[in-house]
Amino acid sequence: MSEKASDGDSFYVKFGPRELLFRLYFVDAPETDESVKDRIRQQCEHFGVTREELLKAGEDAKKFTAAWLKKSFIVRTRWDDSQGRSRVQRHYALIDVGGQDLAEMLVSRGWARAKGTRAILPDGTKAGDHMKKLEKLEAEAKAKRIGIWAASKFAGK
Repeated sequence: MSEKASDGDSFYVKFGPRELLFRLYFVDAPETDESVKDRIRQQCEHFGVTREELLKAGEDAKKFTAAWLKKSFIVRTRWDDSQGRSRVQRHYALIDVGGQDLAEMLVSRGWARAKGTRAILPDGTKAGDHMKKLEKLEAEAKAKRIGIWAASKFAGK
C-alpha cells in the first residue's frame, strides 16, 4: 500500500513502478474528507453519529485498512471505473488479505457499512448473496457496539 492519502475503503497500491488507486466493492467506510458534505450527512444519518464522531471513525477505519495492507494481499479487479468526484483514475476491487476479504473485515469490525457497487465474486458467489452476508455482519457489529457503532444512537437496537 502506498503512503499517499487513503481511507478505509479507498487506497493506493504500488504495483511495480505504478501506483494504482482502488475502491472496495460492496462497502462504504466513514469519510475522512470534510469536503464531501452530502456523503458525511448521509453517513451520519445511517450510523447515528455526529460529524465529529464520523470523521474520527473514518480515521480509525483508515488506520485499520493501512495495518492490514502492510501484509501480503491480493487485488482482484475488473477495472470497473470508480472515479466518483476524484480527478484521479480509480477502480473497484476485491482485496484478499491472508484468505480474508477486507470488506468483510471492515464491516464485521464496525468500520464500514454494507453499501455500494457490487460484483460477482471470483468464486462465483452472487453479488446479492455476498451483500446479504455483509448486511448480517453489519447488524452483528451494530448489536455488539463495536467500531463506529460504539458511538451510535442506534446501536444495540
